[in-house]
Amino acid sequence: MGSSSKKLRKIIGWPVMIVSGLVFVAAILWAALYVTDLMHEDVVIEGTGQNNASFTVHYFDNEIFGGNPVSSNLHFLRHFTDFIEIESSFSANFSEDLDISYTYVAEKRFVITHLGSGGANPVVFEEITELSRARGGTFGNELNFSSDSGYDEPGGIYTIFPREYMEIFLSFSEYHEQQIENEGGTSAAFRGFSAELFIEFSYSVLAMPAGINETTVRGYRIPIAQDVFVPEVFGTHSFNAVVNLTTETPIIDIYTILIFATVIAISGLGVFIGIRCISVGDSNEHHKKAKAILKKFSSEIVVSKSPMDLSNYTVMIVDEFEEILKLSINLNKHIMCYHDTEKMELCTIVDEHAYYYYIDYQGRKNNIVSDSVRLGQAANSMSELSHIKLVSDMLLADINTVDSSLRLDTKRKSEDKNRQLA
Repeated sequence: MGSSSKKLRKIIGWPVMIVSGLVFVAAILWAALYVTDLMHEDVVIEGTGQNNASFTVHYFDNEIFGGNPVSSNLHFLRHFTDFIEIESSFSANFSEDLDISYTYVAEKRFVITHLGSGGANPVVFEEITELSRARGGTFGNELNFSSDSGYDEPGGIYTIFPREYMEIFLSFSEYHEQQIENEGGTSAAFRGFSAELFIEFSYSVLAMPAGINETTVRGYRIPIAQDVFVPEVFGTHSFNAVVNLTTETPIIDIYTILIFATVIAISGLGVFIGIRCISVGDSNEHHKKAKAILKKFSSEIVVSKSPMDLSNYTVMIVDEFEEILKLSINLNKHIMCYHDTEKMELCTIVDEHAYYYYIDYQGRKNNIVSDSVRLGQAANSMSELSHIKLVSDMLLADINTVDSSLRLDTKRKSEDKNRQLA
């Protein structure tokens, strides 16, 4: 296989391997996530909330009672009461981080009821006043609103003046009595009626995706017409919610499974082909042997960028690299090397001899030497042949001279003999 073909296969192999590898990893991750969902246990989310309310009673300046606020262990005198402070705060905690939205409403509700029979007290007058409203949201696992929150936040401190509502109740009673008198009837003041003031704090919490939706309403009921009173707390103090959050597992049909298996098979085959293309150079045993020699004996080998010129040496071809290695180690000689895309040449110089080892990547035998060696050897051979030819010519000339002399002497002797016979 040529070097250009190898380079082309490597150029193609890298993109094929990378793309196939990414597809393969993505498919495996998808499968792992699906299996994890199958084995995933349901998540239990807990949420707790607490609606807190408290009050303090403040008297007019007087010589009987000490400083304000008045101790909460006592019952309170309506005629001494200047104002009542009611505080509201709220906190909630969840076992997981959730998207939490909240709504807060504070209002006061003044009602006048009639003492009906059977314990039922129908409302004959009602006045509702909103004190505060806030809404918002956050992401996390808790809410915390104190009584000193800002104006646009839930919670706060509210001041109530009971005397104002006593005046309303008195006005109602007088007007009611006047109406009765106009109709010719009689009625004692306050008979059959009662007035109360309700201060309510409502907190609503929605936590998603758990779906926790809770509302707590807490406050105080303050009697208006009683000379001695105690604010009475009412409503829900807290909530405790537990939600089992079930993880939905997608249903995969047979077609999806077949597509997934096909993607795994094709991407795996692509990775294999890409690796084969990239590692094509290592499939040549001769090339692998040359690389192994260079790597293992790098300290003994001097690599040259140009072909070796051995024309001045007698080339001694060896069949194994170890023969050159022995000479190098025993005689403390470096091994010279030249390699290209077709071959690798190794040589150790000892005096006039060049011990030469050759690896051809196509598997040709070691008696094939490089051009520089062949040219050098050819030049030496031509010189020797010219010398031999010159000696032969000289010898042939001597032989011809001797032969001519011999033929001349023979001719002279024959002529002398003929003369004598005559």
